[in-house]
Amino acid sequence: ALQLCCALLPPLSRRRLQLLVRVVVRVAHNGQLPPLQPPMDNRSLMLESLWRCVLRPRDPSRLDEVLCRRALDFIARNHALVLRPPVHLLAGPQPRAAPVTRGLQDPGREPQLRPSHWFCRQISVSEFRAQGQSESRAALLALLDGLLDDGRMNQREKQRKIKQFRKAYPDVYRSRFPDAAGCSPAPPPRAPRRPPLLALKGALPNPFNRVRF
Repeated sequence: ALQLCCALLPPLSRRRLQLLVRVVVRVAHNGQLPPLQPPMDNRSLMLESLWRCVLRPRDPSRLDEVLCRRALDFIARNHALVLRPPVHLLAGPQPRAAPVTRGLQDPGREPQLRPSHWFCRQISVSEFRAQGQSESRAALLALLDGLLDDGRMNQREKQRKIKQFRKAYPDVYRSRFPDAAGCSPAPPPRAPRRPPLLALKGALPNPFNRVRF
């Protein structure tokens, strides 16, 4: 009965009841906590102070304080079972709701359960280092290709950066250019400059000069 009553509570009220019962249980089972109000023990003090927050009848004339304290004591002692939804309520709608929640169009089809946890394969230290070196080498090769394909960089700047890369990572450079024999590849030739359309020798006559007679 208490399971059904707790299951029918609004979600916010049920969550507050769970937190309140958890506080009562932790204070009652804490042996290192001294008595908060001697000579009453902490369990009796929590039940006496908090039962009005849990059970409060509409008709004050029918209020039974002893019964309310016993009910809160029973909930605190069996909170793991009382605050759990009844099993028969969960088992009833699950077979019908499973095809809808999993997006299956055929209700008679057995759903394929996927594992909720995934585990990685354990590798050795040598394999881990080899993977790190291969990934670093691929990143350096991508950096070298980016330098070579960069069209916004002038020849001098590109040549300087390629030399710096060759000096810092000679093995990676030789893997990209095995026939270079330590020489950096020549950058693409620049387009020849066009000669001026008109080459004038001397100064042009000024049409605004006045002719003197």
